[in-house]
Amino acid sequence: MYNILGMIPRPVSMFFIGCASGLPFLMTLTVLDVWMKSEGISNTVIGFVTFVNIPYVLKFLWAHYIDRYKCPFIPQNISHKKGWILFSSISIAIGLFVISFLNPKDNFAMLMIVAFLVVFATSIQNIALYSFQVDNIKKIEYGSIASCVIFGYRFGMVIASSGSLFISSYCGWQAAYTFIACLVLVCTIVILQLKEPSEIESEEKTTIKRIASNFIRRNPSKYSFINKIKLSFFECLVFPFKLFQKNKNWFLIILIIISFKAGDVFVHKMSKPLYIELGFSLEDIAIVVSCFGFIATVIGGFLGGIIVKNIGIKRSMLYCNILHAFANLMYVFLYIKGYNFTLFYTSVALENLSGGMMMTAFLSFIYKMSSNCYPATQYALLWGIHAFAANIFRSLSGITVDHVGWISFYIIGFFITVPSIILILRLIYNVKIQKSLQCKNIKK
Repeated sequence: MYNILGMIPRPVSMFFIGCASGLPFLMTLTVLDVWMKSEGISNTVIGFVTFVNIPYVLKFLWAHYIDRYKCPFIPQNISHKKGWILFSSISIAIGLFVISFLNPKDNFAMLMIVAFLVVFATSIQNIALYSFQVDNIKKIEYGSIASCVIFGYRFGMVIASSGSLFISSYCGWQAAYTFIACLVLVCTIVILQLKEPSEIESEEKTTIKRIASNFIRRNPSKYSFINKIKLSFFECLVFPFKLFQKNKNWFLIILIIISFKAGDVFVHKMSKPLYIELGFSLEDIAIVVSCFGFIATVIGGFLGGIIVKNIGIKRSMLYCNILHAFANLMYVFLYIKGYNFTLFYTSVALENLSGGMMMTAFLSFIYKMSSNCYPATQYALLWGIHAFAANIFRSLSGITVDHVGWISFYIIGFFITVPSIILILRLIYNVKIQKSLQCKNIKK
């Protein structure tokens, strides 16, 4: 339960790991959206800027190298995963500092390039940090660990969001991005004090290594740099996915991962542009969305952990998803009413409370699907599938608003949630059938 000589409890370490992931995440998403909106850039462009986050989708391509090899840019006396965390965090901090000098109107192309590189570094950090999350995790801990990670993640996000908005209001965007860059480094220093995750060995992992070694012995002339890459690609990417396919419902699970948060990300992408259009100031958004919304999300996250523990992951995903879909419809009333703080607080509270519950259930689901001998690679692959779909829906949100208006936009977002509800019901139904058949076979 303790990470360093009994000094740091596991939940506390999960908090800092989540915080490190949350700090840089919004700086290339919603904070950048607000900056661009305040500079007069259209909703359509803001929607398509989502594609700078494509490294989150493709991170499974380099996850196996991070899983297997030490970072070549860091002194070799630093342990494996910590080396990658240090390298990625320094890169993120430098990238955010460079962004602070770029204006969206005058340096749009360069801003997109640097933002892309920051996201790439963040994807490396995310992969390395995941190993700390699943180290020795037990089935009963899925909900509690997910809650602690989300608490830290949302805390990092609220510091990044509200902190940057407050600072930008008084000191400008350069000071805001520099401030977050410094916090990334501070958080990294704490994480480097944690115990390095243990390497997980299993019969499957040993077998695939033996196959690779036999291939090299039989083909010594082919033991080139290219073949090394091919072998590691097979060992650390192809084989983990084959292991995942052993689940009888693997294709259904992938469809759920694609669709589960589709309606949420579609709606959420345009939330801050909506607030600005309704006349709320950056200070209003920072206080209500980032601070008050953070409290609601944390409460929702811990409620989600309790729900997962009591009724299971799949049912938690079902109920929380339905609740969140209806919560997002509150923005229709906010748009109709206009500049109204009561509805503003109510909408943000319901959206964040249900969103925290939904995210805990979803993260628990990802843990369950990827907790084996290749956790980081499978996690990166599954999260990459989710992120790919999320980026598609985010990118279409701006152009949808510009063409159909805000009310139709939120109604569309509600119906986008329906397929995931149907798929989860199908998964629950399939599992029941499989368990029933297993019981009949045992009786026979």
